[in-house]
Amino acid sequence: MRARLLHARGEPVDAVRAAAEAARARSDERGAYLFARRSERFLAEIDAEIDKEPPDS
Repeated sequence: MRARLLHARGEPVDAVRAAAEAARARSDERGAYLFARRSERFLAEIDAEIDKEPPDS
């Protein structure tokens, strides 16, 4: 949820990715695999957005 909020606010991708990866790791440690998978899907969405952006000239 925090990573999605950061993303919605337009924070840098590195900060969003760090928050999502931390959430995934924390969820895995606690056995909350549903939330871990959600974090993985969100990370994949971020990667897809980055791939769609035109390269800087």
